[in-house]
Amino acid sequence: MLSFLADRTYWHLFLAQIVALLGTGLATIALGLLAYDLSGERAGLVLGTIFTIKMVAYQQIAFEELKRAIDQIEARIATLDQTIETAIKSWHFAPVVDALQALRGINTTIAATVVAEIGDITRFENPRQLMAWLGLVPSEHSSGSNIRRGRLTKTGNALARTMLVEAGWSYRHPPKEGHPYLKRPAHLPQQIKDIGWKAQTRLCNRYRHLSRVGKPQPRVIAAIARELAGSFGI
Repeated sequence: MLSFLADRTYWHLFLAQIVALLGTGLATIALGLLAYDLSGERAGLVLGTIFTIKMVAYQQIAFEELKRAIDQIEARIATLDQTIETAIKSWHFAPVVDALQALRGINTTIAATVVAEIGDITRFENPRQLMAWLGLVPSEHSSGSNIRRGRLTKTGNALARTMLVEAGWSYRHPPKEGHPYLKRPAHLPQQIKDIGWKAQTRLCNRYRHLSRVGKPQPRVIAAIARELAGSFGI
């Protein structure tokens, strides 16, 4: 367990750390003495100002590095989104992906993920089967005439369920056909766009109703995700 103590590299690093700490301490003492020589009783104020300027410079460097990291992440996300868009064009499920984007909260990435996980949606005879496959229905414990319903089963496809839950958050806002939403289904038949609008008004009202009666927000979002899956037109 203590074999690292026999490693010369460890001792070199350890001594380098000690030297760095001693150097920082001596530099602080030197700055304090210099501040006292220059300002006398105001040395504390001068020294505090010096350290503040020093920390502000370090904070700015840290901020710029974090900002660069975020910019790089956003660029990678944009590249992946474009790759998904390109791949969908030659996919035999592309019309299904397009149609799902008529529903609020479902963009290209969510639609492609859900369709890839579900496959042929017509294999489900009714929306209830799809909801159960996604694990979005409550568990049930029955004994005779007594029926107890509990938490979501979560026995289905976790990735598709996560995508629908993520989409469900958009229904906490009032119904609205904003520009980003209208742009996605603009080329779809009017019938499909009407289905999307009806689903949006129903689910937004459902969200407000469940919140108003005091349901915990996770349960509200789960209910919205479940009904959103029921809007797939099986």
